Amino acid sequence: MDVTANRRLSLALRIAAGVAASLAAAAHGLLWLFISAWRCDESCDYPDAAGHYPADSTWHQIPGAWQWSALGWMGVAGFALAVAFAVALAWRKGTPTLVLGGAAAVTALLPWLFDSLA
Repeated sequence: MDVTANRRLSLALRIAAGVAASLAAAAHGLLWLFISAWRCDESCDYPDAAGHYPADSTWHQIPGAWQWSALGWMGVAGFALAVAFAVALAWRKGTPTLVLGGAAAVTALLPWLFDSLA
């Protein structure tokens, strides 16, 4: 059966793929928002009286490090790009769909690679 010949089936499959991508991106974005909000929890280092952290502290151990907020914002950006991808996919926008899909994929991978980048 040729899926492209049946316009309704083709539209339904594009919408289903967009919804699936958006749901996966929502779960992924919520994961990073949760990690961003929880921060380092019990493994935090705390500053001394002068406000300085120990010299061997990494950003993982500092609750106010900018990297924690960046993880949350990357989760939000990944979700927004995935929703834009889903809309472009449903409306059959060729190049924007590819660009948004690629941007959503890169943004979804960045938090996982963030430790080696930061």
